[in-house]
Amino acid sequence: MTAGLILVTIWIMKKIHNKSKVKVLQDPKVLRLVISILSLGEAMGILNPERVEGESSFEKVKQAARLVGGAGIGKQIVPFIVATGDPDRAELITNLKNLERAMEESPVPDREWPVLETTLGSETLARLIGVSAVSVRRYRSGERRSPDRVVARLHFLALLLADLSGTYTQEGVRLWFQRRRSLLGGSSPEQVLSGEWSPEDPDVVRLKELARSLVGSPAT
Repeated sequence: MTAGLILVTIWIMKKIHNKSKVKVLQDPKVLRLVISILSLGEAMGILNPERVEGESSFEKVKQAARLVGGAGIGKQIVPFIVATGDPDRAELITNLKNLERAMEESPVPDREWPVLETTLGSETLARLIGVSAVSVRRYRSGERRSPDRVVARLHFLALLLADLSGTYTQEGVRLWFQRRRSLLGGSSPEQVLSGEWSPEDPDVVRLKELARSLVGSPAT
């Protein structure tokens, strides 16, 4: 988890323990969704959690939703999140889940390239996606349009990063891709993400499940 996300998470938790006026934010399901959206937004390059503004914890949630909508994601969902002062729990959970799903299904390569290259490095990112380091730089700069298969792989890596950032430092994330895992048949994540892979491949799906299982767990 980055320093910015840690600070915002601590800030939200402190407000909740101080009896936030928006009672629904005390719900663990709501908090999980809020942190997931912040993690996704950061990994996708949509928002910097440390710069999400608001005088209250729920105002920060609203501002994060506005930033996601400003990136062209969940435009029909965001108004339902930002329009109310003290939302109904079930309705808020539904809308946050829908926004989370919309983010998971909406690649934004122009924003994701810089984040992934900074986190993983050009060489590692190139290997994982199956292109040259030169191509990575060209795709990032906009000199060349990212092909659909490359966009799909890049977005998958952004989703992995969102899961891993809650457990690992940036260096830890890089090492995670190199370590062999029994749940992957003794292969490392980097070995799984080699050749002509796609996010729908069974081994790749298992890899995503492995990363998701680490959310909230100690780094191992």
